[in-house]
This record gives sequence, C-alpha cells and structure tokens, in this order.
Amino acid sequence: MKSVRVQPEQGGNVLLVDVVCNCGSNGLTNVETGEASYKHNVRLGEPAKAVDTVLRCRCGKSYRLHPQKSHLHVFDESAS
Repeated sequence: MKSVRVQPEQGGNVLLVDVVCNCGSNGLTNVETGEASYKHNVRLGEPAKAVDTVLRCRCGKSYRLHPQKSHLHVFDESAS
C-alpha cells in the first residue's frame, strides 16, 4: 500500500481509515458489505472481540484492517 490515513472518531474508539493501494487508487471496497468508501469505520476494542475488515481495490489487491485495543494493524493480503 502507498499510504493509510487514520482519523479518530467517537473519543478514539472508532477510526475512519482510508487505504491508498499500490496502484494509486483509494476509496476501496469493503468485501463484506460491498460498500466503496474513502472512510471505513473500524471499531477498536478487546482483541478477542475485534472484527477484521478486508478492503479490495479495483486492481485486485486486498488489505486487512485488524483492530486492537488501542491501535490498528494494516496488512497487504496480496503480498506473499
């Protein structure tokens, strides 16, 4: 990925995340909901209750947003 923009919301419990793909596109699509957006809501919390969000670019690359209690991990699922 080229970059990740993170904006805290609701006292820091929710992050609005925008991933820019290696191809230069952003506004990626949430695989679960089918919604394309520049701001994907990610709720921070206990790792055992954390729900990953997978974003897909039009070029086919996928990125996983993995929330933790106080921060967020972003993985390029296409990299191996």
